[in-house]
Amino acid sequence: MSSSTGTILKHLKQKHGITEGHVKTTSRQTLITSTTLPSHRVAINDAAVVMYVVRRGDVHTLSEEDSFREYSRTLCPGFEPKSARTIKRGILKLYFILRSMLMEYFATVPSKVSTTFDGWSNPKLQGLYPVTLHWIDTSVGLLLTCLLDFTYIDPGKGAGKRIGTAICERLSDFQIDDKILAVVNDNGSDAIAAAEYVSSTMTASGHRIVEPRNLLRCAKHTLQLGIKSAVDVVEPALTRLRGLLSTVRVSKVRRAVFRSVCKGLLDKEFEPPCTDCRTRFNSTHIMIKQCIALQPALDMIAKHAQCKADLADYRLTDDDWLHLHHVTSFLELPARLTTFLGGDSYPTLSVAVRANEKMISHCRQFLETCERDNVMRDAIPSILDYHRKYEPHLNSDAALVSMFLDPRNAKTEGPLLTKTKTLIVKLDLLTYSALSDAEEEPPAEADTDDDLWNDGGYSAEATSLEGIDKELSLFVATVNENMQPRQADVISWWHSNRKKYRRLYAMAMDYLAIPATFIPSERANSAAGRAYDGRESLASPMFKAEMCCRSWLDLFRKLKVAVPDDLNAAFRARMDKLDADQQRDLADNDDVIDLLLKELE
Repeated sequence: MSSSTGTILKHLKQKHGITEGHVKTTSRQTLITSTTLPSHRVAINDAAVVMYVVRRGDVHTLSEEDSFREYSRTLCPGFEPKSARTIKRGILKLYFILRSMLMEYFATVPSKVSTTFDGWSNPKLQGLYPVTLHWIDTSVGLLLTCLLDFTYIDPGKGAGKRIGTAICERLSDFQIDDKILAVVNDNGSDAIAAAEYVSSTMTASGHRIVEPRNLLRCAKHTLQLGIKSAVDVVEPALTRLRGLLSTVRVSKVRRAVFRSVCKGLLDKEFEPPCTDCRTRFNSTHIMIKQCIALQPALDMIAKHAQCKADLADYRLTDDDWLHLHHVTSFLELPARLTTFLGGDSYPTLSVAVRANEKMISHCRQFLETCERDNVMRDAIPSILDYHRKYEPHLNSDAALVSMFLDPRNAKTEGPLLTKTKTLIVKLDLLTYSALSDAEEEPPAEADTDDDLWNDGGYSAEATSLEGIDKELSLFVATVNENMQPRQADVISWWHSNRKKYRRLYAMAMDYLAIPATFIPSERANSAAGRAYDGRESLASPMFKAEMCCRSWLDLFRKLKVAVPDDLNAAFRARMDKLDADQQRDLADNDDVIDLLLKELE
């Protein structure tokens, strides 16, 4: 067969579903397969395929696979998915559209925004930094988060400054640099240097936008540093346990033996537990708990005739199991604390101080009550040292204000409450009083609380200090009288009371959105790892486009904002508003747009 004939056959197969030896169709079949879809329907289907690929993290060549094409034709007779290159261009156009929509959206958001970032190495050993944004949208009453950037950073000396520069540039590009309230990062030197660079660089009217006191350390990372010293105590036992699990799991024969042993000992078949991620103590805690539940089977397979030669080096002693029991018992509370602090749809910084206090109390109580042979007795002092070392970073001004503004926390009289109220008065006088007093005074209502707050808190003629003092006093009295349960929706509570506490409401919407951890950035890293799976050749700009598009699509879904269903038309409409210089400026500042323009040349 000549090359030209082969090309024709390939075209017929891909574009028309016709193969060599194709059975002659009936007139009805011919009518369906030759149906020409209206152009708007084709555009909608093309956009749907692009979004499907983005959301699932599929390869671009999915659209060229026979099974996908057949599936598409079944759903919509007459529709043929475009080539992989067209899908790639569609993703880049989607990025451009969503980026523009995000900028327009943030221009309407009155609340402050906080940010987190964390480093990750892709399979090509490139250093990538996801930057996430966190804020409360008062119009829908939701705490929201999304990716801002997923940028490559050159390694080596000065990496902290390069990270900080990239963050500042991206915040400026999106025109939200004047909205940033706090930055959350880990305790690494590069991360600290990057956050300090952001604080010192971003200024407005000669003042820092992000005050140094709002450069926060990740509460989870501090927990991790302390817990690592506890886990290190049983590292020899953990090394043997990991070796045992991985050796069993890699062999079909040994896995079958393990299932058989479980059936005999536990009356049910089990797969061997997965090994942990060594840098995540929650993962280690789960692995140990699962293994303790299967201890008889793990001990038995290590001695089994078919496996003992391969597992001889990994047998655990009775002391090993005892020490693992001690560790997992201690890790129960910090595992729960970390899980709660890692949430991104509810306030977390407001409980970070209490979580740290709870962890310190847990260490002391465990030390007092555990048996003398408990392996944790030697590790706990080290954990306490870490918490004392990082306590000033966890008990930050922002954390104290956030804790105070959470109606689930009691407002107990004492030095801490006095300090927090002083902080809030200063913040109000600097930032929030002008906003509140400038608002239109609400119509008078017959309310039994009017004499307590309406005249001072809502009158533009009253001094701001009087207004905020009255609001503070009323808020403290109300919360102490009717403290909200732990499961309460804090944002909804504030929305219901926004007229009663006008100044505090605005402040709460800013400070309750600050995350206690950079776990949202870690989640982005995990998603990135899955996106790279089997796609090591994926270029950094294309990878960034996919990750950001996925995050932004999810954001607009939560906001119930429609994304254009004709990407080409929406892209042309937005591009037509920009002249050549503006397009070039965008490309110079964003490698994804630069790639898009090159693809379109």
